[in-house]
Amino acid sequence: MVSKILTLGKENYYKLSSPPLSLILYAESKYMVSERDALIEELPIGREVQFSIGEMLAKYFGGQLYYSPKEDIDVVIVKKKKPIWAFGIKMGEITKSEALNSIKRMSKVSERVGFVSLKEKPNDYGDLNLGPKELMQIAKELSS
Repeated sequence: MVSKILTLGKENYYKLSSPPLSLILYAESKYMVSERDALIEELPIGREVQFSIGEMLAKYFGGQLYYSPKEDIDVVIVKKKKPIWAFGIKMGEITKSEALNSIKRMSKVSERVGFVSLKEKPNDYGDLNLGPKELMQIAKELSS
């Protein structure tokens, strides 16, 4: 039920293996949905997306998914105990200012940095920039 995601520090990060269950528990803790008749229009699914994409990229690059809460880096891929990629992942667009701030943080951890946007392929801010089409191609390669 619970998966451990290693971090770059000494602590570990734990997540529920089931994204739907994780969202239900999040909605309960944040909005107390069982206590009231409130319609929640949208749940923040960003963390679930972040780790799902991170797991896919880790497999693609032959590494292991790490999380870096201290540096606020969404996904770090580690291979042989060395960070080989750091990624910023967003559901929407990635602005130039966001990218430049992220590059400063991510380059402290890894030589190669990348960006993932589920809306559209980001501009060439990092060493690798992935949009929906590129993610689909990676998924196809991994599934074959």
